[in-house]
Amino acid sequence: MFNKNYSQPTVSQTWHLAWGKVSKLTGSTWQDQQLAIFPSQPSHGISPQVTSPSGNFVIVGDVWLSNRQQLLRLQGTKDSDLLSDLKLVARVWDDWGIDTFTKILGVFGLAIWDRTQQKLWLGRDRIGGKSLYYTNSGSTRWIAPNLRSLRPHHNGELDLVALRDYLCCAFVPGAKTLWQGVRELRPGTVICFPAQEIQTYWKLPEYTTAENAGDKPSLEVYSQQLRRSLEEVVQDYLPVGKPVGVFLSGGLDSSSITALASQLHSEPVHTFSIHFGANCANELEFSSLVANHCRTNHHILEITFQQMWERLPETMAWLDDPIGDGLTVPNLLIGQLAKDSVGVILNGEGGDPRAISF
Repeated sequence: MFNKNYSQPTVSQTWHLAWGKVSKLTGSTWQDQQLAIFPSQPSHGISPQVTSPSGNFVIVGDVWLSNRQQLLRLQGTKDSDLLSDLKLVARVWDDWGIDTFTKILGVFGLAIWDRTQQKLWLGRDRIGGKSLYYTNSGSTRWIAPNLRSLRPHHNGELDLVALRDYLCCAFVPGAKTLWQGVRELRPGTVICFPAQEIQTYWKLPEYTTAENAGDKPSLEVYSQQLRRSLEEVVQDYLPVGKPVGVFLSGGLDSSSITALASQLHSEPVHTFSIHFGANCANELEFSSLVANHCRTNHHILEITFQQMWERLPETMAWLDDPIGDGLTVPNLLIGQLAKDSVGVILNGEGGDPRAISF
């Protein structure tokens, strides 16, 4: 049995918006003829939207730009703490419109309202670092970065096909969710209302080509290209002037990222490893070798099966969309440990925003 004294964490709603028939809606921070924007709860008086310099576009969303400095140079603007990434997106949207999605890099889930043409654009980053959901029927469509914010706005009917897919794959693939009335915007795509046209602005290349390497590039050429790509990605996600963390198992992926972070970052690098007690096999020998070699601040967390069972309800409460990964509870625990030391964590696998959110 679960611990009867367990107290479910308070997982607050984030911003959400309504498009379509909005005339009778109340509680919004901003409203137009066909759009109403609602703040987080509690709102603390902070508006979640910004307006572009031209006044033609209203933008709401979550965004972190890895090419912020490049965009500032193109805008001829000096870096300023007053210019948030969301405001920077609003500026470049005036110039580039929908092409903005092909030019900004980072993680984001954005909604852009064109006040002149009365069109709503929803866009998600290339790898799906941020989620974006929308209801798919009715005279009023609701959009939010998480499912719980949409719960009052659909009928709650279970999608049995999505449930089957979840039981087969341990996650819900594609644009479906477990709810019939809600869809997920896929990574690297844009949808426009009212036409509901979905465009793919980026997809993972199936093949890679080496530059200036002739018809048959060598393994060395490909390895150099991979090394440059890894260095570029790791460098983009290192927090300026702050320590960074890495979830380190001792495997090839996480060890490579640890080594690059230690080489490229001028601030301390913290590594975090887990094990499940003396009676279970572990990888501490390998993770410790990497941590010692890279001279990181290494943290080791022991997790018992009893702890995993007791913390399962809390993990389920934090999850927005279910994912059948046996390491979901350990990821919560090691994430809570890492939060005491760092604000940014790198890992050696494709991070999924549905797994754990703090």
